[in-house]
Amino acid sequence: MSTTSPPAHSADLHTIELPIEGMSCAACAARIERSLSKSPGVASAGVNYATKSALVRFDPFLCSPQSLVDAVRDAGFDASLPAPPQSTHHDAADLEQLERHHAHSLARRALFGAALSLPVVIMAMSHGLVPAFESSPARFLQGSLTAAVLWICGRDFYSRAWRELRRGSASMDSLVALGTGAAFLYSWVATLAPHALPTDPQHSHLPPIYFEAAAVIIVLVLLGKVLESRATARTSAAIRSLMRLQPDTACLLRDGSEVSVPVDRLAIGDHIIVRPGERIPADATVHQGQSVVDESMLTGESLPVDKSPGSPAFAGTLNSLGSLVLRVTRPPHDSTLQRVVRIVREAQASKAPIARLADRVSGIFVPIVILIAAATLAAWLLLSSRDDRLALAISAAVSVLIIACPCALGLATPTAIIAATGRGASRGLLVRNGESLEIAHKATVIVFDKTGTLTQGSPEVADIATFGNATPLQVLQAAADADARSEHPLARAVVRQALAQGISPAEPDSFAAFPGQGVVARVQGRKLVVGRPAFLLERGISADASPLALPLSDRGLAVLAVAQDNSLLGVIGLADSIRPEAHDAIARLRTMGLRVIMLSGDAPPAAQRVARQLAIDEVVAGALPDDKARLIDSLKQQGHVVAMVGDGINDAPSLAHAHLGIALATGTDVAMQSAGITLMRPDLRLVPDAITLSRLTIRTIKQNLFWAFAYNTLAIPLAAGALFPLTGHLLSPMAASAAMALSSISVVLNSLRLTRN
Repeated sequence: MSTTSPPAHSADLHTIELPIEGMSCAACAARIERSLSKSPGVASAGVNYATKSALVRFDPFLCSPQSLVDAVRDAGFDASLPAPPQSTHHDAADLEQLERHHAHSLARRALFGAALSLPVVIMAMSHGLVPAFESSPARFLQGSLTAAVLWICGRDFYSRAWRELRRGSASMDSLVALGTGAAFLYSWVATLAPHALPTDPQHSHLPPIYFEAAAVIIVLVLLGKVLESRATARTSAAIRSLMRLQPDTACLLRDGSEVSVPVDRLAIGDHIIVRPGERIPADATVHQGQSVVDESMLTGESLPVDKSPGSPAFAGTLNSLGSLVLRVTRPPHDSTLQRVVRIVREAQASKAPIARLADRVSGIFVPIVILIAAATLAAWLLLSSRDDRLALAISAAVSVLIIACPCALGLATPTAIIAATGRGASRGLLVRNGESLEIAHKATVIVFDKTGTLTQGSPEVADIATFGNATPLQVLQAAADADARSEHPLARAVVRQALAQGISPAEPDSFAAFPGQGVVARVQGRKLVVGRPAFLLERGISADASPLALPLSDRGLAVLAVAQDNSLLGVIGLADSIRPEAHDAIARLRTMGLRVIMLSGDAPPAAQRVARQLAIDEVVAGALPDDKARLIDSLKQQGHVVAMVGDGINDAPSLAHAHLGIALATGTDVAMQSAGITLMRPDLRLVPDAITLSRLTIRTIKQNLFWAFAYNTLAIPLAAGALFPLTGHLLSPMAASAAMALSSISVVLNSLRLTRN
């Protein structure tokens, strides 16, 4: 009896992306995925045919990365461990070099095979016009050249097919190997023992041969792989361009002098100099200097950002104006840029649920195709009365094997996800995985947190009500003088408003703060009291500020009463300002048919004020974190697909409970960890952009799957000879291989449209 270890908590699981070598179709990916999933300690495994990688979540106490590599090798493929994180900033060059090397290798083999195949095709297509080409020596030459093509250019297909055969499985390699191998062996029998086979009706003295079909099929399959690799490389161009932005070297301040060092050697606390026109090498804070930095590569925001001492700076962003001295706050391999790159790469390696259909079909498709090819061979041999039925049977069976390769099915979903996540990353949308990208298009309800999401998260003066003969400026001046030393957010908002009105707060002679109540200060001989209306009464102010404060409170404003020398001057109403783009974002979501709900922990008047301004009809106010999570669960139980938009700090539980969490990046890891989609700049218009991107992606995937399924559904009967009774012609195996390659390329090109929308 065996026992199973209890599953590890998700926080205890590690994630690794393994580069895979040797995959040729989605059936290969499905087999590797099954092998990894059976490994002890593996919580989930997804193998992506397009990216040639496996994304595995595993318990490090039950298995190791090397054991995962061994599991891939047990499935008949090769894998390698990823590079250590310290070399992350070289990944772009390494990845591009690897892709270029792979594409060049395929291209060289295809060109070499084409050169050897050309004379074979010329001799085969002469059709008796050159008698010498019909002789036995000419056929022997065709066979020899074809053998060289199959051995040099197609050797990988046969070696992988052999490994699959020994394991009782099959893939595209099996189809190519069976098809070309059958044509090649039949042709050699026809060459070496011509009397053992029926003769060609057009050339009765010799049976037909298919050396040219075997050779050209290998070349065309390789050519299709070349075009496919180049097209799929384009889908990930956006993320590679991000990876290249982090510089290789940094100017380090050491003992008062400047030293150029590799970025990998920077440590937390190091001081570096970044001059105008240079990119920032690591996440840091500004220690000295002022400048303007272009952060569009990271956030998608086109406007430059002012930087002064204390401002955060991010790796890969471009310093535009002045020189800056920065203090490193994160190691370069763990910069915000590199974390974005890692998350996007994991998203590209992950699978959307819609991909499972293609995976299931591809997993069983190859054996079915082999059975169909065998049935085609048998049908031609048994039902046809033609003398050349053996040649026709072999041609039809080979065409079925070649044209039915499920490459297009395997590429339909991952190429679209790669293109979409790359496009999103370039525009400030960080998609964590393929599942999040798919769920977004199903969303029926969008729930917004209020504070810090729909609003700026910082109060501003909204209104001033005066008492007696006081003017608004007098009220603001007195409040600013009293609050000059206060660190309270409401006090800071009052001072900011005063400065904006040209009022300079005077330095108080004395100052006392009463937490939760207000402040008392003496400024230039005046006694100033600012705080709650009840606090003013307690301090001996004669007039009650409540009648002035009540209308402002009813509007959801926070109220500060202001008094000078025991006389009430007035009250100031403050409110959290609404993000300027929130109106447009909400309107677009409504136009898209989504139900919008605002969720807030604030009192009802404050929540209603924001809802009215944004035309949001459904508001839940006074909600604690547990209440927010329960509301999300309630909406889910009603059958809604719920997306929650929050600031990624106090909204983590709600983001986790929703079908899809969308977080505004706040400079913390929480946003990236708790949300399926992160907005890399605080622009709520990215929310409808994310929904639109998801809808475009799913539409593209469905188009890809439709054409892939339709192609195979129509192509197999044609290849088997369904039109032969009407036309008298069979689909050539060479035409079948070209059609197979073009189907895969068409799927990739359709996905690439996502990068241009």
